[in-house]
Amino acid sequence: MKKFTRRQFIQTSTAAGVGVLGAPAILNAANKGDKLRVAFIGTGGINRRHITDTLDHGDICGAYCDVDSSRYTNIHEGIDGLEKSGNSWMAKQWKAAKPFQDYREMFDKAANSF
Repeated sequence: MKKFTRRQFIQTSTAAGVGVLGAPAILNAANKGDKLRVAFIGTGGINRRHITDTLDHGDICGAYCDVDSSRYTNIHEGIDGLEKSGNSWMAKQWKAAKPFQDYREMFDKAANSF
């Protein structure tokens, strides 16, 4: 019979424990083709770039909110620019996203879209 050392026992049991504990996360992992659905709080500055990058990757912006309502005008101008430049898919995604001024209202009313 082969001698089983304490070190081997600890290594084997640790590996088995990690496998058992990690199994639900591995089994529930999203498919590579699944689209990420997100919401954004704030639409100016860097977050506007994050939204654009999200859409560029084919993911979906379900909702966005900003306390400054003048930002919505900028967004609509940006949508018009996207349509004129031939990027109708991204323009369509922006139009489908629900705008809000209060993040609490966004979570109450649109949580199922992200």
